Amino acid sequence: MGCAGEARHGQDAPAAVRFQAIICETRLAADRIPALDAARLAQAPDLARALEELGKTRILYSVDQSVALAGDQINISKREPVVTASRVMEGGRAVNTVQYQQVGAIFKVAGRPAGPGRLDVDLSIETASLTDSSARISDGTIAPTIRSAVMSHKGPVDLGKPAVLLSADAASKDADGNAVAHVCRVLLTAPLR
Repeated sequence: MGCAGEARHGQDAPAAVRFQAIICETRLAADRIPALDAARLAQAPDLARALEELGKTRILYSVDQSVALAGDQINISKREPVVTASRVMEGGRAVNTVQYQQVGAIFKVAGRPAGPGRLDVDLSIETASLTDSSARISDGTIAPTIRSAVMSHKGPVDLGKPAVLLSADAASKDADGNAVAHVCRVLLTAPLR
């Protein structure tokens, strides 16, 4: 597939590419994990909508920026308040202990031209997000779980063609007994000139 400014060997090879990524979390029955078809999800016009067909889905992170092929890193992070303990004071007033947890995503990307419209890419994606759990701290207060996922790809990527990376956890189920999958769709294109 050709595109304007496509990667070529030699002097015309891009030093940077446009990097677009979306990471979704989907909760689905463990027996539905095989339905996570990376090729189908890569071609879906709307990733979140395609995942909704399999289970409850939310978009965690989205990126659209230029990255240097020599090696670049994108960090998205924030600190979320989490109730870690609760106690009842005299008079019945509840006092919660709150700690802040770091959540976010780290994208590491490096690549080199591998022919017309193609790159050899080393891509690593780490995510951490808060999700509900069934662990109760007190009446009305449920302890969240921090879910982490690492997804990676080493090899050829066609410029302008989306790729999907998956991580599904069927062993550590959510409060409703569902498996939790992290799905990342990545698209690399030549930078705008």
